[in-house]
Amino acid sequence: MARRKSKSKSNDQLEESTVLSNEFQCVANFSPSLVTFAVVFSVYLRTVSPSIAGGDSGELLAEGCQLGTPHPPGYPLYMIITYLVSSISNFFGSQSVALYMNITSCLFGALTCALVTSSVLIVTTNGSSYYNRQEKPSSEDSTYCLCACSAMTMGFLCAFSPLMWQYSVTSEVFALNNFFVGLIMNVTLKIACYGEKGWIELGAFVCGLALTNQMTIILLEVPLIVWVFITCSVSKDIPVLRRTALFFLLGVVPMYVILVFCAIFYPHAGSWGEITSFEGFIAHLRRKDYGTFTLYSGNDANAEGLVERILFWAFDFSYQGGFIAFILCMVGCAVILVNRDDRHLACSLKREDFHRLRVKSASRALALSLIIYLVSFHSLSNLPLRNPLLFGVHQRFWMQPNILSFVMAGAGLTWAIQRFAPVCKKYQALVYGSMVVLTLWSLKRGFAISDQSANTFFKNYAMGILDALPPNSLLLINYDQQWTSIRYLQECEHFRDDVTSINLSMMTYPWWESKHKLYPRVEFPGSHYTQANSVQWKNGGFTFLEFIDSNYHSFDGRIFIGGDINFDKSHQEYYEEIPHGMSRHLMRKSEANKMSTDSFLRSSRRTWLALMKFHKRLPDSKMYPAETWEWTVTREFYSHLVARATYLLELAVSEERSNSVSGQLLALFESAVWMEYVKLNDVENSLTPGLAKNLGLAYMHIVRSKTATNFTEIENALKNPEMGGVDLLEGMSDLLPSHEASDWKAWASRRWSLSWGEFLRMNGAELDPSYANVKNIYNGVMQATGGEQIS
Repeated sequence: MARRKSKSKSNDQLEESTVLSNEFQCVANFSPSLVTFAVVFSVYLRTVSPSIAGGDSGELLAEGCQLGTPHPPGYPLYMIITYLVSSISNFFGSQSVALYMNITSCLFGALTCALVTSSVLIVTTNGSSYYNRQEKPSSEDSTYCLCACSAMTMGFLCAFSPLMWQYSVTSEVFALNNFFVGLIMNVTLKIACYGEKGWIELGAFVCGLALTNQMTIILLEVPLIVWVFITCSVSKDIPVLRRTALFFLLGVVPMYVILVFCAIFYPHAGSWGEITSFEGFIAHLRRKDYGTFTLYSGNDANAEGLVERILFWAFDFSYQGGFIAFILCMVGCAVILVNRDDRHLACSLKREDFHRLRVKSASRALALSLIIYLVSFHSLSNLPLRNPLLFGVHQRFWMQPNILSFVMAGAGLTWAIQRFAPVCKKYQALVYGSMVVLTLWSLKRGFAISDQSANTFFKNYAMGILDALPPNSLLLINYDQQWTSIRYLQECEHFRDDVTSINLSMMTYPWWESKHKLYPRVEFPGSHYTQANSVQWKNGGFTFLEFIDSNYHSFDGRIFIGGDINFDKSHQEYYEEIPHGMSRHLMRKSEANKMSTDSFLRSSRRTWLALMKFHKRLPDSKMYPAETWEWTVTREFYSHLVARATYLLELAVSEERSNSVSGQLLALFESAVWMEYVKLNDVENSLTPGLAKNLGLAYMHIVRSKTATNFTEIENALKNPEMGGVDLLEGMSDLLPSHEASDWKAWASRRWSLSWGEFLRMNGAELDPSYANVKNIYNGVMQATGGEQIS
């Protein structure tokens, strides 16, 4: 009896010990991932963008706010998530849907990095802590601790890489896609660890759901699906195969059913495509409007080849994670793919050896997935990477292989530590310290580049355009960044939704005819926008001129253009494009010819006064270089400043002499001052032959002016009112004349000489049609005054 009690007590103690061991095991497995998530999420929240970013951010949020249809292939999952988040935002009385969605991106980004940590830990321990649940990893086990630290280090390097950070604090489909990459990768490794059928069904569902967000993830899914089918013999188990297919379809089909349902019962102006028919849905799904297997619909004749594109990725990854991460990635891939030390495990009957073998096999599948992605994606992608902005567009698709690369780098780091184990154990503190230093370096560098907490540039950009327009205007947009940012403001924040905005590029597709009824105020003189005398025009299309003629009176002449009209310029014979802030006012030439210099000067000043309230701060070129969308905001701002100054100059030159200071002379001075302002503040991009030539022309006409005045009157007129707090004369005192009445023409003469001399010496100036005439005038004056002539 005593023996039985003793044996029962011993069994109870063993069972209690097993429970404690499992609890310890759970904590040991998930602690590194939880630490990674907590740290990364906190940092992301500190740097989250308060509003929309560039790219497709505004359009995706706008469609999500009203359950519309985004551009192909539709992104139904992201649309539904946005709708739910916008409902929460409205519940709490906030109109800033963008901020709430940016925080959602922070969540997905932090989860991704936690999954990277978890995946590295499984790969580097061969999953032993997962499948061997009775094995209690001791806190004294330095090998496990080093693997955990390696895993967290790679999770942090992934999180703080500039590209990953940028898209984890702004609204785009890429943060969610990154999460799916991490999740699919982790589920694959869990299948290897556990081999339980439930994990296979989960993986199938996740793969299907991921395709409703970003279809490039199929390049990761296919190799891993093949691995699961071969390793787990799914194809031989018909019931499992059926369940797997069912779960995959459950991930894909409902999302697209919801997308079509919303398009049928809740059609909305501004949504893309016509997906209510089967043909239209298939065309949208396969991205027919853009090109099914291409990223770029423009001229790609000078695009790089496969090898060059992969080298671009290699150099970029070396920047994202540091050169050491790239080296460790190469080492990790080599160790996983080449190392065959595990061959003896194939003959073992031990359960742990069988699972260890499968984890190694899954790790090889991940490494092969990385290689397959790099080769297949760069074979299909056709964006010219030497164009900085297009490079930035292409770069976003490198996050997917980067996540896999950080896992490979974790394997490489652990191998290096184990390879030099005696040294590492002796200098253990130095090894841990090196990982901490690497993490802190990545954090410091990334924070300086990726802190978006003050990024309201695109919101301000769109508000400046809309706020300057008269009520109930028609705005025709042919520029993606203008369209996406304006669409967000109108649909999600209901700012200036009295303005009817239409995307001109969308109006060129035949399916546009199905959208006519959604614009009750607009008259469409045909099915869709096309060129005159083309086959589509003869079959019922309309030209830009026909469209403007049909709507000019109904909108009382309040028709404005954003972006360049390069598809059809049939309107230019009858309509004038007059600069209006950061858009252009379409006005019949008979009306435009009646506009005086003084009238345009004052009306355009009021427009810019409204606009400048939103542009007191422009994107810093160091933080937002040419491959970022924010860089284009600065380009737009200065190009429209120049457009206004140039048009004012043309009016002043063509108008008869005025005896009023507010007439011709003031217009010439103001035109010159605005161009000097741009030249002074945008040195790298705005100093073109055209700007230098027009500056010289303005100064030449100032010298020729017979208006008697002094510069104090001109200066007071230029400063009243100040442009929304921006004094255009600030910092230009050395460029301007003194306040004495006697020397302002001598000043203008000196500025004319400098401007035209600069123009004649610039590369490309000889291509200007007026180059020869300018050169003759300049050399003639230089000869008369003893100055240096241009040969």
